[in-house]
Amino acid sequence: SIEFKTGHNANTSSGAFRVQTADAGYNGNSGEISLRTGKANEGDSGSTLIETGNSVKGEGGSIEIKVGNTERKNPGGNIKLDAGETKGALQTGGSVEISAGTGSHGHDGKGGTVRVNGGRS
Repeated sequence: SIEFKTGHNANTSSGAFRVQTADAGYNGNSGEISLRTGKANEGDSGSTLIETGNSVKGEGGSIEIKVGNTERKNPGGNIKLDAGETKGALQTGGSVEISAGTGSHGHDGKGGTVRVNGGRS
């Protein structure tokens, strides 16, 4: 196993952790970042978790997935979510689940919203 971790501080913020490729040259492409688990034969393949930590008195952290813009005659980038395929008889393919947060404070809590918007022209 390999673990990368920022420093702990008992009184203030923990450090930031960033992974970034450099900007491309004038005629080049910027680099790719790939995060994936290995294949398995008889066992299960690994899982990937992207999770923010909990907060007692502050806000919970956010996760943002954003595709870069283009300024020329090219289409905008895409986001694609694919659940797993199965080739096993009588088995079910993977699911995609999107859930908003629960507001669990007695009578005053309000659940979050799930919004799906098409692009503007």
